[in-house]
Amino acid sequence: MENERALPEIEIEGTSFLVDVKTNNLIEKDNPQNKLYLFDMDVNEQGYSFWYDKNERSFGPTAAPSDTNLFVTVAPLVELDPEGMATKFGYTVEQIQGKTDYEVIVDQDALALRSTGKLPTIDIAGHLFYVDYQMEMLRPEDDFGSNGITFEDLDEFYSEETNSCIVPYDPKSHETAAIDYWSITTFPKDVIAVSIPTARQMDPVAYSRETGFDLKECLMEYGIRSEFKAEQIPWEKTGLVEDIKRNQANKQVEKKQTGKKKGRGI
Repeated sequence: MENERALPEIEIEGTSFLVDVKTNNLIEKDNPQNKLYLFDMDVNEQGYSFWYDKNERSFGPTAAPSDTNLFVTVAPLVELDPEGMATKFGYTVEQIQGKTDYEVIVDQDALALRSTGKLPTIDIAGHLFYVDYQMEMLRPEDDFGSNGITFEDLDEFYSEETNSCIVPYDPKSHETAAIDYWSITTFPKDVIAVSIPTARQMDPVAYSRETGFDLKECLMEYGIRSEFKAEQIPWEKTGLVEDIKRNQANKQVEKKQTGKKKGRGI
């Protein structure tokens, strides 16, 4: 959640929720682990609608109205948190007045460019890749001998904590680097860790086409951009640290056991 300011609050059937536009969640004020993701709801011009279970303070059974399971609608984010929306998407509060969530979230210039068939690109350590849904990969520009980075690789390295894919990357081959996580004892040389958005975040248009999900909802959930840049992550801030510690400890145990066996043979 944001640290700079208090998040706006709304009340749903007697329970207070914080509106977090950064993560698109409604977060129960007294139980922050309870989150209602906006794009698990029905998205419409009036806002976000869903079946709400009053007892669980969460999503309820679909189309099962009762005293405790109610169909509710929360207002659009531009009404719930205009300041947060303006900050997130680079506007002033005045500029988003009278606009819908769709108009604020979706970059119309980027959408028009994508509609011409131009693929989104991502810069990874200084090399340009195309987000190519047809080939199911991040395809490196001007390197036809490279296997690139497959969408399967991105899925394998997806981190829920960062909502991105932390990928070991070989800048020379422009490919995902192979690492033996069960034997490595030092940080790899000539390989870096990069944070890459998921394929659907980078190209919601193609994702909608491939999956059949509503395009407008995909665009609102993921936004749309023409260009991305991968962030390099220090190895010290990745899960590889724990792998190395485990393998180093195992090596020490093996060394001691080997020493004992030699000792008994003297």
